[in-house]
Amino acid sequence: MKKLLIISSIMFLFVTPALAEYGSGGPIMLMSFNNYDPLSSYLQGYGFDAIETNMGSWGGAGSGFLNDTTALGGIFYGGLYTSFEDENQVNFRKLLGVITIETYLLKKSRLTGSAIIGFGVGAINMAMSGANNGHFLLLNTALCGGLSFKIRVMDVSMLELFALYMYIPETDWSTLSGDASAPSRMSLSGLEVGIGLRFGGGGGQE
Repeated sequence: MKKLLIISSIMFLFVTPALAEYGSGGPIMLMSFNNYDPLSSYLQGYGFDAIETNMGSWGGAGSGFLNDTTALGGIFYGGLYTSFEDENQVNFRKLLGVITIETYLLKKSRLTGSAIIGFGVGAINMAMSGANNGHFLLLNTALCGGLSFKIRVMDVSMLELFALYMYIPETDWSTLSGDASAPSRMSLSGLEVGIGLRFGGGGGQE
């Protein structure tokens, strides 16, 4: 999955700008705020620490203009959590990818503001090893909405600040292997706040 995130960042950085005359793409870093209470309770039952509600993620984002006010693009990112307790270990990888449509509400020479909607998928791949073994997958569709502001710092680069609410309905875990029972059903919905660096044309130019 780490290789997939690296490939996605490279794709958004170099490929997306070539998709349109006014396109841009680049790496992003996010802080995710999710409700991990059901999963924390499950892991604490096996002696692990509770999971914090905020988690860092990274990936890539890019878009190409369809017309003067509308852009089509995508966001792809993920994060990794690992915990040890004696000889036991648990790690889970959070992964989200959405196709986005941006409508530009503000366009100045150095600043743009846009509303974003998107749809895609969200997942957690979790593995436990030690006295209790289990490999589980949580997967469901994702919808998002939010705002993005891009500040042009050079002719070919922009700083992006954005906030998205990601809605991923509650669903059951799938057991892929192991003898441990699956965690309780849960949702991955939550606020995603991020910063990114965009390379290319478009945003911030009238």
